[in-house]
Order: sequence, then structure tokens, then C-alpha cells
Amino acid sequence: MKNFLNQKRNTIIVYSGWLVVGFILLIISPNIFKRGLNFIPAYQAHQWNKKLKQKIIQISKNSWKDEREINIFTGDSHIELGNWYELFFGQYAVRNCGLSCAVIDDVARILLSIPDKKAKRLVLQCGINDILKRRSTAEIVNSYESLINKAIEKNVYEKIFVMELMPINDSWPCENVNAINSQVAELNRELLKLCDKNNTNFIDLPNEFITVNGKLNKKLSNDGLHLNEVGYNKLAQVIQTKVLR
Repeated sequence: MKNFLNQKRNTIIVYSGWLVVGFILLIISPNIFKRGLNFIPAYQAHQWNKKLKQKIIQISKNSWKDEREINIFTGDSHIELGNWYELFFGQYAVRNCGLSCAVIDDVARILLSIPDKKAKRLVLQCGINDILKRRSTAEIVNSYESLINKAIEKNVYEKIFVMELMPINDSWPCENVNAINSQVAELNRELLKLCDKNNTNFIDLPNEFITVNGKLNKKLSNDGLHLNEVGYNKLAQVIQTKVLR
């Protein structure tokens, strides 16, 4: 009888243990499933399109309260992460229409959603994400030309500016940094030609942004791609001199 009770108690303990394990798996499995989805290209595309659509709705519906003529900045993370009002000490009305991770075709969609009222100048900064996605220079140039044409067709901007792409440096976790920067330099040469062709302004960056090895100056970035506070202050000086004055 005693052995029977001990065996029954052990069985209850084992089943209880499995119930606890099952309960834990039930809690964590949705997170595991969701993490797994993030590696599926179709799901990634779905999530990105959702984010892009939200950005477009936000830009198109938000009213602009500054009564001054507006300078539109649109592009990728180099635009979105800049606190332009503070960088220019409130001297200029700047609408930030950037979106991190955006490629040129995404920026074109954003551009078409921007209200035209009081728009004066347009600054474009994009292309590095296209390179990181391994698009060819010819493909990127075609996308950029389409973007510029869309901006011209809006017929509201006094001037359109295309900013030189910034390279990356070894702090950014990717392979072939030199190859990427080589394509950045090639694309910048093509963008300069494109601007001349379309009567658009090309903003070249001072030498202090780029090292003699063609890499982004480490003093201007903490992660090798995005600008830090020092970098944004330097970029704001360039824009103020070449665009806003």
C-alpha cells in the first residue's frame, strides 16, 4: 500500500511538472512565433508596407502650423533622425518627412503625400538603403531620376536639392564596407550628372565628412552609418549655407 501511494505521488509530481512546462511554453510560444515571422521575407514586406502607409497617412493629414514658407526635407534615417528645428534654432520652417530604412521608391511615395501648401524648397537625402539592399547603381539612378521628376511635376518648389550620399565606416556591422563605399562614390558621381540634366541642385559635403579612405568620419557617427550630435550639427551648417540662405 505504501509503495502504491509513493508511486501515485511521483506520478502526480511528474504530471504537475509537465503542466508547468506546458504553461510556460504557452506563454512564450507567441513571442517565439513572432520572432520567427520576422525572418520571413513576405512578412517583412507586409510589416514595412504597413509602416510606410502609416507614415504617408501621418504626413498627408497632419496640419502644418508654422505660417512661414516651408522647407521640405524627405529621405531616409539621415533626415528622420535630425531635429531640424533645434539644429537651425527655429530660424527656418522645416518639415521633417524622413523615414528610417526607406529606399528611394519609398521616398517617392512619401513625396506625393506631402501637402503642397507653402512649400518652398525640397531637400532629398536617400539611396544608402538601396545600396545596402544590393541594388545596382543603374537601378538606383533610374529610381532617383523618377523621384526627381515627381518632385518637378508637383510644380511647387522654387528649388530642389539632392544631397550627396554619405559613406559608412567599419563600425557598421556589414561585410564589404569598401565595396559599399565604392558604390556610394559611383552613385554620387551619377547623381551630380542627374542634377545637371534636370536643373536640380547637388549638395556636396565638405571633406571633413569623409576620410582619405572614403569612409564616414568616425567623429561624426557612433554606429558607422547614422550621424551623431556632432555630425548633425555639421550637416545643419552645410544645409544652412547651401540651401536655406
